[in-house]
Amino acid sequence: RVVSVAYFALIDLSKASHIQGGTDADEAKWFDVKELPTLAFDHKQIFQIAIERLKSKITYKPIAFELLPEKFVFSDLENIYETILQTEINRRNFRTKMLATGLVEELDEYLTGVSFRPPKLFRFVKKNYQKMKDKEVNLRF
Repeated sequence: RVVSVAYFALIDLSKASHIQGGTDADEAKWFDVKELPTLAFDHKQIFQIAIERLKSKITYKPIAFELLPEKFVFSDLENIYETILQTEINRRNFRTKMLATGLVEELDEYLTGVSFRPPKLFRFVKKNYQKMKDKEVNLRF
């Protein structure tokens, strides 16, 4: 009999690209969600449950902001939602709804160092999140 305990988390790979396994996982490495190797026991089912929980959680908690820098372009936020939800979102509705939550604020700053028309920058409004932290926010798009 094998007992498995699973945890899942969102991490910024640019800050945690190195992974080191223990004695029984000395060849640990990151995998693309769509290209997982064969998993032992019921680990594929456990993984699928974690993915479904993540998809659900992102629709009522602003967890995506943990993956973004302090100032970000809006398309980066959209891409996180599309990646986690594994579906295309209506970008116009997403922007309107996200701004209406008060969790995102448009800045009077633009992305620098690009060879094309620079997009505006945005930021996560933490004080607004703290006010609504105990309430569920509808982030379904």
